Amino acid sequence: MKKEKRLKKFNISNKLAYTLMVILSIALLGIGVYANSVGTKPNPGHLLSELSPNSPCSSGQVLTWNGNNIVCSTPTATDSRFRITSKGLCYDAPGTCSLVVKSCGNVKSLTYSYSGCESSSSSEMDNFCDLRCSGQGLACRGDTTSSCSGGTNVGYTGTATSCSSQINTIYCFCSPTPSSYKEESYTPAGERCI
Repeated sequence: MKKEKRLKKFNISNKLAYTLMVILSIALLGIGVYANSVGTKPNPGHLLSELSPNSPCSSGQVLTWNGNNIVCSTPTATDSRFRITSKGLCYDAPGTCSLVVKSCGNVKSLTYSYSGCESSSSSEMDNFCDLRCSGQGLACRGDTTSSCSGGTNVGYTGTATSCSSQINTIYCFCSPTPSSYKEESYTPAGERCI
């Protein structure tokens, strides 16, 4: 008669199986938290010494990558022009002046009291109108600030169109010549941020 081999069976209750799974899960979670808690809580991760050079940078130096390691270095002249502030990427810019060609289309009729206009010559009345036209603040001025010097101010021609001798009134017609001019815009030196 042949003997049959018996297989040994382990009977584990469900309660014990679930208990072992919970203990194993807690152990794995603890290992994961420990691996991510190298830094000071609540900022887990790598220590600064693991990311920065062996010795701290001195004043004015920056971290750079030299191809193999992160090292301290002194920024070049190009690097030092820029800085990061709460306003963004900033740099110191010189004063600049820009010119824009504008069109001057101011034509204006003015009326003034002018005693003795009926006895004045047309050229005298035109001179009177020229003075009045230039004082009207007609917007054809190229120089917007004393820091720029290349703008073109447009002159005005004032012509007496008629004279009413009864009420000593002269009618002036003001027109700009030439019709275009260069207006300057000056930006002072200072910090620019983008």
